[in-house]
Parts: sequence; C-alpha cells; structure tokens
Amino acid sequence: MMKTVTLFGHQSRGIDRGIPVLVNRRGLGIFFDPGLGKSLTALTIAHQLMGEGEIGHLLIVCPKTLFGTWQDQIHTHTDWPVAFEYHSTKLNTQKYRDIAKMAHHSKVILTNYEAYRNPTDELAAILKKLEKNTLVVLDESTRIKTPGSQQTKGTKSLLNNFWGRVIMTGTEITKSPLDLYSQFEFLRTGVWGEKSFFSFKHRYAITEPLYLPGGKQTTKIVGFQRINKLQEIVEPWIIRAKKEQCVDLPPKIFQNIPVELTAKEWKAYQELKKRMITILESGELISVDQKIALFTRFRTITGGWADTHNPVAEEVPSKLAVLCDMIEDDDSQAIIWASFDHEITMILKELKNYGQCVTYVGSNSQEERQTNFEQFCSGQARFFIANPKTAGFGLNLQHCGLQYFYSLPTSAEEFMQSLDRSHRIGTKAEVVYRFLLGVRDGTQSIDWRVKTLLDQSVDLLHAFQTRSVKELVALV
Repeated sequence: MMKTVTLFGHQSRGIDRGIPVLVNRRGLGIFFDPGLGKSLTALTIAHQLMGEGEIGHLLIVCPKTLFGTWQDQIHTHTDWPVAFEYHSTKLNTQKYRDIAKMAHHSKVILTNYEAYRNPTDELAAILKKLEKNTLVVLDESTRIKTPGSQQTKGTKSLLNNFWGRVIMTGTEITKSPLDLYSQFEFLRTGVWGEKSFFSFKHRYAITEPLYLPGGKQTTKIVGFQRINKLQEIVEPWIIRAKKEQCVDLPPKIFQNIPVELTAKEWKAYQELKKRMITILESGELISVDQKIALFTRFRTITGGWADTHNPVAEEVPSKLAVLCDMIEDDDSQAIIWASFDHEITMILKELKNYGQCVTYVGSNSQEERQTNFEQFCSGQARFFIANPKTAGFGLNLQHCGLQYFYSLPTSAEEFMQSLDRSHRIGTKAEVVYRFLLGVRDGTQSIDWRVKTLLDQSVDLLHAFQTRSVKELVALV
C-alpha cells in the first residue's frame, strides 16, 4: 500500500494523464525538472497499476549510487518490503535459484545500468521470468542516450518485452534533442519513423565539416532544426513539469567569486598558454586526447596544482584560501563541489579545521556514501565535499542552502543536476551558489569561459574535441 502522502498538483496531474498513456502505449516519459518528485510520481503510478492487477512488479534501473535514495523513497512512501537489489556477478546454480526466487517474490527490484553492459545469463533468465507483468522504470534515462554503447544496447535488448517502460529525466527537449533518440526508441522501436540514428541526426541536427589530423574529416553539430516536429512526436508520450510553472520555490542566487591567482599560479597558466600558441603557429596537429589533456591542465592550474606531485601554489592554493575565508564568516552548512580527486583531498585537509567534513566521491563505498549523506543531513557534519559525477544525481539536500564550486564539471547535465540538489521540493529559503573563478590583474582565466558554456548547456569535452587549436587558445 501507499502511505498517506500529499501530492503536489503537478504530480497528481501527471499521474492522471500518465496512467492512461502507459496503459495504452505501454511507454511513458516523466520529464520533470530535478527536484519535482519524479520518484514519488513513478511509485504512485506503479502502485495504482498493481492495485488494478495490471502489473505485479516494478523493476527500477538507475545508477548504483541511487540505490539508497530509491530504498528511502520506497520506505517513506509505501508499505512494500525493502527492494531487492541485483548486483551483477557470476552465480553458481544454487545462488542463482535463491536470487531468482527473491526477485520473483519482491515488489520492487533494483538494478544498475552497468549490469546491462555485459549482462550475465543469470540476469537475462531472471528478467525473462519477470517481463510479462513488470513495469520497468529507467531513472536518469540519459544513461542510454548513446545509441551504439553496450549499456544502451543491453538495456534495450533485455527490457524490450516488459509489460511497460518508463523513462525519467529532467533534461530539456530543446537543449539536447539528439539525446532523445535512444530513450524513445526504448519506449517503442521505430517511434521516430527513421531508419537509423544517422538519419535521425541528419533530420534534426545542423552540421558542418570538421577536418581532423591525418586528413580525416567528420562533421560537427552547430545547431538544430525541425524542433517543433520532434516535440510533436514526443508529446503524446510524456508528462512534463517545469519548476517555474508548478511550485513556489525560493529564488536561486548566483555569485561569481573572482579569485586572484598568485604570481606562481599565473606563471604556470601563461606558460601553458604559450605552448598552445606555439602549436598553433607551427601548424602542428594535435590529437583529441592531447586537446583534452591541455584543457584539463588549465583547469587544475587555477585550482592550485599541475598534477598530484606538482603543486603550483606556494602553500594553500588561492581558491582554497578564499574558500576558507568565506566559510569562516558564518557557521552554515555548505556543499562543496570539486571535479578532481586531488582537489577533494586538499579541501578535506583544510576544512577539517572549520568543522566536520564528509565526502561523497567515487572512491567511497556505497555504505560510506550513505553514512556520510546521513551525517550531513542530520547536521552532524558541516561540510559535504563531493564530485558532481558521483553526487550530482538523486540526492535530496534541500536542507542546505549554500553551495560552493571549487571547480566545475565538464558535463552540462552534471552541472544542472548538482545545482538542483538543494533547490527542490522542500527548500525553505533561498539557495546561494558561489563559483570560485580564477583571475589575475583583471584577466579572466578559463574558469569564466567554462562557467559561461555550462550556463548555455554546452558539453565541454565535446566542445574541446571538435574545436581547433585557434579556437581553444581563445577560450583560455
């Protein structure tokens, strides 16, 4: 049973529209902005379908980091037993029978996307027994946006015959239309009326030639077209909710904090830039990997280090010194985002002097992440130091209204999702975002261009892969 819960208007409207769509089409897209309660909406839909005898099970596919979040949602909103978690391993015969039996008797089964990259025979057999009366929900469904990936192909292959399929994402349609191809093909094969992703891309993307090292040629996307037609195709499949239309959340306040880099930090930065200019003037062709390595090095230098054995700051990096000064002004809890493990280590070492710190990064075990999350939410820990790739999805941190970005992610999706960990249903006060951006004597570093591009929803790694050395010099 569902426990007594108050649904917001957009959730009730979504459920009333979504259930008929799902029953008739056997596919549904829940396109809610982050923080608007996609998980509860999906659980309520599944509960009603179970009550009507349409389904007997709910299979959730999500990043493994969200297993704890889903268990919490199930415990909070339903009387169902704890969800059964499938961890992909090679099983002996008896172990397989035990797991298959547990899965068959569970209301909810949790699997992670990685299990579908190279699925075991045991997983395929378990899913085969469930498919006829099970609703499958892909949480963070952009994880299958790449048509040719093993993860996308495995997910579609194993889950194609389930009773019904749901995709959930907060990505705006007009910002990444090509990302929709595989997600809606998962709902129904051939939904686009195109023979392949290549023809889909040709129809909706505007491209121009791109010349690569070695005389190779490809194309780069410079815009999109026929968006109205694309929206016309997806509209019958989706329920949608935008923050500005459905909840009266407090405002977001964005603050760009200029950080004056030291002479040593700026010297390292300028020397790397001179190297790029030399490459440009020589006409030397550099590979995509070399471009990304240069891009990464500029970003680490503004953070006060060149590599883990080569700090460019004399003592405490400029950004870290400014961060310490700012958090010393009050006793507020804060979320600190950093994209590199070495930065996490540096921040943790310094901030321990100002309050208890917890981390939420890739090297933490699932148990450590859950414990650290609970300590921060309960107020035991003052600082939540996290990597956007790991902590940017699924966590409810609306009790904390202060975020710092020591360094920015390269993914626009990770950036947007990180912002919305605090700004979601239940947020009571304004949320302040502070971006530490390197500068020297009025000259802005790459940090500022990265922030501008992320604000425009540009994927930075893709941008660096497709831009010429001349364009890259202009960015730094």
